[in-house]
Amino acid sequence: MAASIMTFGTESVAQQHSDQDLTAEPPTGEMPADEASTAPAPGPAAAVIPGPDAILRQLEARREMGLIADADVVAELLLHPDDHGAVDGFGAYLLPSEWARVRELWMVSQQFHVVDDFVRQRRLDEVFGGVWMDWTDGVARVAFKEDAELHMAELRALFPYPERLTVVIAEHSLTELIAVQQELVSQLDDLQAEGIDVATSSIDEVAGRVDVRASVLTDAAATELARRLGADRIRVEQGPLLSTWSRS
Repeated sequence: MAASIMTFGTESVAQQHSDQDLTAEPPTGEMPADEASTAPAPGPAAAVIPGPDAILRQLEARREMGLIADADVVAELLLHPDDHGAVDGFGAYLLPSEWARVRELWMVSQQFHVVDDFVRQRRLDEVFGGVWMDWTDGVARVAFKEDAELHMAELRALFPYPERLTVVIAEHSLTELIAVQQELVSQLDDLQAEGIDVATSSIDEVAGRVDVRASVLTDAAATELARRLGADRIRVEQGPLLSTWSRS
């Protein structure tokens, strides 16, 4: 039996909207009037003993949000949150200034549907490389293979936070990377017959690659996967063999 594949976030804009009316009016980019009221509210930060596990969880959350990840700072916030006006939000204890920044960037990310609609309406699936939030730099990066500046100029006129958008030149479109995943699925039996058990695959929009994880990774297996799927389109790592199929 072929190894199972777990994929995350692999639907292209075309797939996401394949059952929608392409003749609909283009997106306006207008922000919902009650957007601010729908943003998450911080919770109270109760003092806790800063054990190793608690500190590690806080550090991981802060890194994901592009915040300073210092164990001493985290320990102080956990132990004396009231002294610093800390709040509990997005999985970490945050200073008021940090909360304001992360909340704003979260609100920007909630408008990515405007980008999806723009790509769908303009039929740009073949050149669209993805959109993601760069929490460190505080910008939303939008990738296109061709005419990137032209598409970005038009998109900025529609997006509620145009100053937060920045363009990236994509090497591969999401459509291409999804095709690589589909090709991988079609070859699972052949790969397993050669002793290559594929555990998971996922699309990394930032890197513009399909991450492929094999239960046991050898140089020969990595070479064969690159030959079949394209060395410039995949990144091969070792990972656990999973027994279920999941798509998010």
